[in-house]
Amino acid sequence: TAWMECGSGVTISAILGPDGEAVLPDNLPATAALESEVKHLEVDIQHHMARVEKMQAEERQRQQELHRLRASIGAARDDLEYEQRRRQHFEVKQQLLSGGA
Repeated sequence: TAWMECGSGVTISAILGPDGEAVLPDNLPATAALESEVKHLEVDIQHHMARVEKMQAEERQRQQELHRLRASIGAARDDLEYEQRRRQHFEVKQQLLSGGA
């Protein structure tokens, strides 16, 4: 009899066959259930990793859009300030032309 440790830390006993390879005992369904659970968890991990990658890509897109919007707001603010200065200049000019009243 030999002891084998599965990747999940579960130790199972096995009998060594004539060629030295381990022969699993009759509780193979329990071992198969563990293997099935491991595979299920691996699929879950892959699924969640894909979700994380998708969410990171979406975050990058949001950051790019935010940068674009901030630049657009800055340009609009600059345009507004320019137009306000033009209006002030026009009003002063109108007052001077009308005699300062």
